[in-house]
Amino acid sequence: MLLSEEDMSKLPFNSAKLFNSNPDLFESFLRYYHKKIIRSGFVFQIQPYSIKFPTFVVHIIPSASGKGNEDIVEMLKQIKIIAKKYKVLIQTFAFDGDKCFNLLHQLYFTSYFDFILKNSQIRIIQRSPVIRVVTDGLHLLKRLRYRLFKCRVHSGFQKENPFIEIESLMRILVHLPSVVFNNEKITKMNDHLPLMLFSLESFLIILENENFVAASYWLPITTFIISLTNNNLSYEWQKYFLEISFWFLFHYKKLEQIEIKAHNGMILKQTKRSDDVDVRFYTNDQIVQFLNTVHCHIQFMEKYGSSY
Repeated sequence: MLLSEEDMSKLPFNSAKLFNSNPDLFESFLRYYHKKIIRSGFVFQIQPYSIKFPTFVVHIIPSASGKGNEDIVEMLKQIKIIAKKYKVLIQTFAFDGDKCFNLLHQLYFTSYFDFILKNSQIRIIQRSPVIRVVTDGLHLLKRLRYRLFKCRVHSGFQKENPFIEIESLMRILVHLPSVVFNNEKITKMNDHLPLMLFSLESFLIILENENFVAASYWLPITTFIISLTNNNLSYEWQKYFLEISFWFLFHYKKLEQIEIKAHNGMILKQTKRSDDVDVRFYTNDQIVQFLNTVHCHIQFMEKYGSSY
């Protein structure tokens, strides 16, 4: 339990003995401080780029909420500084989709996007001016999966544009178990469901049925999965599939900016409202995190070659 010094000072000296003899009092204590009970923790690990070396834990911070904050971001920076003293160079931060990391993502995104916009090529940066950041791939895929079920996802930026019809997808993706299309809360953090939904087999079936709206949503996700999970791919093919994913996302983001300017910001919302479930493919956070993750992989494939 994460109690402050002030909270601790309010407890009687023999509180453990009192709670042991009076369970009702202990229950009242737990109810009063329920928001301070440790339910999760932040585990800080260093993962070497070479698969020859194992990942190792360097720090753990207990948490009552499980939500990241500025303290967690600051701890990442401190670990980077300390690791450097021991000749361990941390080149990337990787984490889930907590909003506290959005600023780091935006800084990294800004460091390369305008250059690519002007030059139409991915520049390989040996020394990045900002820390590279990525989002855990499975966490990103899970969010893109359940977005399909809680919103009406359109291919463009206006309500008139076609949207993905889940019912029609369920009729053609008969090889998938029904749980893949289940929107109950218990399914949201399942690692396997998005991998099945966005598999190459699913993508090809969607394409063969000429459902091009869904196919365009699937394309960058499926190619991303293929690149990182297919062990039979050569280095060149892995990079090729990552580039497909990147350029689709990049041009989508570029088109989004054009549409915002052309319609004075009046385009489809990023997230649904109680009276409006129509949204575009991605929220800004999702596409920035997706682009950053793919961009970073491409950077390190170029830097470290087939050993990455």
